[in-house]
Amino acid sequence: MKPSPKKNVKTKAVLTKAHSEKLLAIKRQAELLAADNLEANPSIEAIYWFPDEEEIRLIEVEANMIPSHSGSLEPFYFAPALRENLPSPIGLAVIRPEEVGTLTLPDEWGDWTMAIPLEIGR
Repeated sequence: MKPSPKKNVKTKAVLTKAHSEKLLAIKRQAELLAADNLEANPSIEAIYWFPDEEEIRLIEVEANMIPSHSGSLEPFYFAPALRENLPSPIGLAVIRPEEVGTLTLPDEWGDWTMAIPLEIGR
């Protein structure tokens, strides 16, 4: 028996809402982490968030970083930090300004068109 179209629409709406809430929670965590990192290191020029429902994915841009020799983004990964109100795992990379948009991202991060600049305290 085929499900009725009304049930499919309702199910899709519930899934979309759950998806949005999860993504919003990750975004809040990303903004918290970005603000903390910017406070600790004012030489950060920009911070980009790559939306994902399972982990925080940030790229920080800083002129005094060593350039990438591989041509690929190589993030560091951290476990969730519940005490710091960061219950999601974290992928974080720091790159030079001229590398923005040019480095190859990890496949699961998507591409540079996914990058959302975070305006944190600026």
